[in-house]
Amino acid sequence: ISEIDCENSLITLVNTSPNESINCMWDMGDGNVLFGCDEVVYSYGQTGCFDISLTLTSTNNCVSTSTASDAICLQSSPIADFTVDPIVATTQDPTFEFTNESSGAVSYEWDFGDFSPYSDEVHPTHTYSSERDGFYDIRLVAFNSNGCPDTVIRRVEVREDLIFWVPNAFTPDKDQFNEVFKPVFTSGFDPFNYNLLIFNRWGEVVFESNNAQVGWDGTYGGNIVKDGVYVWKIQFKDKYTDEKHVHTGHVTLIR
Repeated sequence: ISEIDCENSLITLVNTSPNESINCMWDMGDGNVLFGCDEVVYSYGQTGCFDISLTLTSTNNCVSTSTASDAICLQSSPIADFTVDPIVATTQDPTFEFTNESSGAVSYEWDFGDFSPYSDEVHPTHTYSSERDGFYDIRLVAFNSNGCPDTVIRRVEVREDLIFWVPNAFTPDKDQFNEVFKPVFTSGFDPFNYNLLIFNRWGEVVFESNNAQVGWDGTYGGNIVKDGVYVWKIQFKDKYTDEKHVHTGHVTLIR
């Protein structure tokens, strides 16, 4: 039995009595009793010092009791807690600031969930890779002066920035350069919720695509259209929020 331990620790009791017994009763000193002549495991639901008694009943009904005063003393654990700002960041600036709000603690261990080294700072700042979006579980373990721990886990998210650009001209003249018009998305959009429309000067739809990889080659109904300015309209949803985006503009077709 440990003399001093931490709150909610598992206590292992071992019967070392030399005599064989048919009944072993452990009085844990907190109003609870356990039965068993082999090892028993117990966890107190409170702090303080406790007397533990072992009562043995032999095969001929002889009873013997042994008591250890203050056999176990359990000390309060700290309370681990923290806040983080922001909760959601983007890959353009995936930096988070952590404010430690633990109580009763003197040292700390931070695990940022990205296989980076642990930090023992009180209020750390951490920057994640700009190459990866997703969720990260932050674990803070707080220790008091006796080494008793408490743990809290919170989650943050890194999202891709919504980045795209739309050319203002293209030249479908079969020279292998700038042959197709299409918006170029780098990140942050939902490719399964995408639509591109191209209109001529009379408002007729001359091209439509629901695939961001498929652009307009300057034809309509299998025929080459005239040089000039055409109106484009793209509709798509944000990868994370399902927010609908609608953008319009002009593109010049030059042969």
